[in-house]
Amino acid sequence: MQFPKTAAFGLSWETRGCARLLAVFASVLLLGCGQPAEILKTADQTGPTCLPTPADNLPWAQFHEQPITVFPYMATYGACGKTLIYVAARHQADARTPTHQLVIRALKSFNPGPGLVLVEGYVSTAINQPAELLRKADLEEGQPSDSEALLAIRTAHQMGGDFRGAEAPDDYSLPLLLPLGFDAHDQMNFHILRSIERWMREDQLTDHRELNLADHIERVNAAMAPAVRDALTAPLSVQGFVAWYEAMNGVSFADGYQPEDAYFTHPRFNRRSNDLARAVADIRDRHIVEVIADSLQRHEKIIVVYGGGHHLIHAKALEHALGPPKITR
Repeated sequence: MQFPKTAAFGLSWETRGCARLLAVFASVLLLGCGQPAEILKTADQTGPTCLPTPADNLPWAQFHEQPITVFPYMATYGACGKTLIYVAARHQADARTPTHQLVIRALKSFNPGPGLVLVEGYVSTAINQPAELLRKADLEEGQPSDSEALLAIRTAHQMGGDFRGAEAPDDYSLPLLLPLGFDAHDQMNFHILRSIERWMREDQLTDHRELNLADHIERVNAAMAPAVRDALTAPLSVQGFVAWYEAMNGVSFADGYQPEDAYFTHPRFNRRSNDLARAVADIRDRHIVEVIADSLQRHEKIIVVYGGGHHLIHAKALEHALGPPKITR
């Protein structure tokens, strides 16, 4: 599989590692940016298998070993009478960004319209999901919390296409976390931990120590799957979250919190919460590929709009199923 040679991760920790990335960027310029770089090597195959399997996913523990890649790009697969376009996004809210333009190009490339659009950030099993997602997409348009996923929902609706989330519900993930040594408290407190950076990016928080963190935790409580709520010995709370964080990582939450605490992979940062992050991420991407496979059985045309890192995780599974993609920017 061929990807463009590039110079920066489109991931949330990129701004904290800019010095290293600038150095890599300089070295890439010296080597010449015009040549494609092979990002993932897949095993030889006799032909496409038509449906991807999560067993072919790259583990997140190996992600940082992959050559540095810039997002966004668009990977187009075609085999078995199916077409799948994967928009490997760089998360941004501004409608003028390359990611948003690629989303529009991807949807408009299907005529009369996409069969199904799968978007990041929304659970695949939500009741009345189309109406709820469309309402959120319309409310968030132009706001700091807008996203390429919500743009894809709005555009698909305008074109008459269907859309749904592809995220794993909590009651899917918990049974897979238990054998790894994590429980419902770890799962739900990690939900809070990984959301703090997003809440600050969206101006819902200005500091991780703010008292209104309690409001956000209450929303996590309200959205919790019943099976997971039943597995908790106490409701989530600010005090409980802080105690969990400090027991998990061995540092003060007030003074020791870093956004990297919730990252799946980072070459020079690893705490116990990162082990949990990788376990959650592998389970999450297992479910995403299962949703893609199920959707390919039901639709001839699929568009997947997810962060670029997920495409690198899914790339081998997708290539085994549908053959090498065409990469465009």
